[in-house]
Amino acid sequence: MILGLLLLFADVELEPRSLQGMTGVLRIELAREPEGIGLAGVWLHLTVTGLPTAQLDGPRLEDPLDAWRERWRLSSWTAEGTIVRSVYLVQRKPGPAPLPDVVLRVRTAPDAPWHEWAWYEPLATSKPVAPVEKTSMPPPPAWVMWPWVVAAGLLAAFVAIWWWQRWQRKPSKHLSPEQRFLQRLSQADDKEVFVLLHKYLNESFSLSCDHLTVHELQHLLVDWPVDLRSELLLLLEQAERVRYSPAAAAINHTRLHRWIEESGRFRDFRQRRQSV
Repeated sequence: MILGLLLLFADVELEPRSLQGMTGVLRIELAREPEGIGLAGVWLHLTVTGLPTAQLDGPRLEDPLDAWRERWRLSSWTAEGTIVRSVYLVQRKPGPAPLPDVVLRVRTAPDAPWHEWAWYEPLATSKPVAPVEKTSMPPPPAWVMWPWVVAAGLLAAFVAIWWWQRWQRKPSKHLSPEQRFLQRLSQADDKEVFVLLHKYLNESFSLSCDHLTVHELQHLLVDWPVDLRSELLLLLEQAERVRYSPAAAAINHTRLHRWIEESGRFRDFRQRRQSV
């Protein structure tokens, strides 16, 4: 399974790409906990350094087998010219699953031409196979082998159950507030979004707003950008309607995911500004 292969490469940095003073590095990180029995989770971290004027488009993932689905996509940057794009992938089903090709379009300035950096078949490896020596020894009888086959199957089942239970119990302390919210959101229905949004605000911005109305919360966000604050209030109002009215329209998850990413970038920017 792909999980067994990735355990050999828990954190791999692939060959860098360069262009006129810019350098791009693709790092592949195996998630610390599996996404299910036989299902792996993988982070693709793209880091581009060198020019503050650099612009990126992507990354684009080419997965002809449709073996992976994208759960999260995050982005961050610094004034020194470092841009990081991270994509979290989850296997769709157990079994062999090569990672998709990663293609990134880059340019040194807004008026410069685009160039493509590509990492094809990440983690693709080949190992020499030793020649098989012929032997005249006859194979053992089937009745001698079957106890070992049964024992191996039972051991594999025990390890899989133990791993699953350990993953279910262990909290995801290594995840950011945005990643924890998106993980909870993927396991919840729309009626729980209102409560989850309040928990996210508590964890990410230390806002004690569990018992505040939407209008009361607005007074706590006066230092937020107008677009970010207005979008949050609209999402909270929609989530509140869905929570109490079965006939309300469903949550727009694409819009919600976009707001979570923008709020995380705003929090990081505010923390960097306060530390200066």
